[in-house]
Amino acid sequence: MIGNMKVGGFNFFNLAVLIAMVAALGACAYDAEEVTVRRHRIRYEPIYDESRCFIPKTQGEDVIVPAAEEIVTSPFFGKRYDRSILKGVLTASAVATGRYANDLLRGRVFRVPRDTVPGAVVCPMFTELPVAPDDLRELWDRFAGGARGGWRLAGLFFEDCGRDGFSCSDRELVRPTILIDEARDRWTLVHELMHFNFSRERKRDPRMPPLSSLAKEAERRKQAVRELFAAYKKTGPDRNVLAALQAHSSWLLREWFYHTMVHTVLEEVAVEGLLVDEFLSDRLQNVSPASLDIALMYMERSLERMLAEYDSRSIKGVEGAEDLSLRALRTFIYEEASKRNWKEIRSSVQGDIAFFSRWVSSTRNLIDSRRGRIYEYFRSNPFIRFSVETKRRAAVGHFEHSPEWRVFELWKD
Repeated sequence: MIGNMKVGGFNFFNLAVLIAMVAALGACAYDAEEVTVRRHRIRYEPIYDESRCFIPKTQGEDVIVPAAEEIVTSPFFGKRYDRSILKGVLTASAVATGRYANDLLRGRVFRVPRDTVPGAVVCPMFTELPVAPDDLRELWDRFAGGARGGWRLAGLFFEDCGRDGFSCSDRELVRPTILIDEARDRWTLVHELMHFNFSRERKRDPRMPPLSSLAKEAERRKQAVRELFAAYKKTGPDRNVLAALQAHSSWLLREWFYHTMVHTVLEEVAVEGLLVDEFLSDRLQNVSPASLDIALMYMERSLERMLAEYDSRSIKGVEGAEDLSLRALRTFIYEEASKRNWKEIRSSVQGDIAFFSRWVSSTRNLIDSRRGRIYEYFRSNPFIRFSVETKRRAAVGHFEHSPEWRVFELWKD
C-alpha cells in the first residue's frame, strides 16, 4: 500500500503489507472454503493444514548463510533481489528458516498463534519464533478481519516506521517486519522473506523512483486533471487542454499506476512465480506440493486485482464526472481526439493502450507458463503417498481429501 496508513492509532508509512491484497485479503492468505479459478469452482478444506504435518519442522538443513550478496534480476517485471538470501534457505528446515529470517530482520519476525477449531489437524511450524506483541497483533487482526468466504490470513511483511521515533526512508528499509501464522508452512515464510528481498533491493536501486515521491507527484497531477477537465467542459473543446490532460493521464498510467502495482499487487506474481520455478527445478525443498496450486491461484487473482484496480482507481472530485477512473479518463480523451481528428493526441492514447496491453499480456504469459509447468509436474510425477486406486479415482474427477487432487480437479478439463 502506498502513502500514510492509519492502523491501530498509529501511522504506517508506505506500509508494504505485501500480503498482496488479492481480492479482499491478499495473496499471503489462503485456506479458502471456496474460490473461483478460471471458471473452476474449487473447495479448499483443512487438508492444507494437514498436508504440512507430513513435513516435520526440523526436516532439512541449516541455512547456508551467504558470504556475499548476489544481486540478480528476476524474469518478473525486472525486479531485482539478492539471490544469496533465497539460495541460503532453499533446502533449510522450517526451524532454521525462521531463525535465519529473524536474524536477518534483526529480531522482527513474529508468530501469531493459530485459533483452531475442534477436530482440526494443525502442526505448528514456527513455535520457536517470538509471539507478536499486542500492537502488531492488532494490525494482524485488522487485516485478518477483512477475510471473507473462508479465507485465512497467512503472513504479512511491512515496514514498521512512522512511529516510536522511527522515521521512514525512501532508500532503506526501516524496521522491516514479518508476521506469520504459526501453523503455516515453510513456503509461506520464504514467500514473506522474498517480499523483504524485493523491497530492500527496490529501495537500494537509484533508478527506481521512491513510491512516496510517486504518490506525491500523482496527487499533483490528479489536481491538474481536475482543473483541466473542468476547463475543457466549461469552455468547450480545446486542443491544448486535451493534450495536457493526455500528458497527465499517460504519466499516471506509465509511472504511478505501473510502479505501484508492480511493487504491491503484482509482486505476488513475482514471489509465487519465483518459488514455483525453484520448486519445479528441485531446488526449493521441504515444502508441500499442495503449495503449487495455491501459488497459481494467487498469481491469477493478483492479475485480476490489478485489472480491477485499473477500473476502480479514480480521480475524485472531478467536476461533471464524479469519480473518474484511469480507464474512463483515457476513454474520454480518445473519443474527444477522434471526434476532432486530433491525430497526435489520439496516437498518444493509442500508445498508452498498447503499453497497458503489453503489460497485461506479458503478465498473463508469465502465469500461463507456470500453469503449464505445474500441470506437467502433476502429470509426470506419481502422486506422493498415493495408491494406484487413488490415482485412478482422481483421474475420473472424484473429489477426495488431498491437496494433489485439488490440482487434478483444476486441470481435468
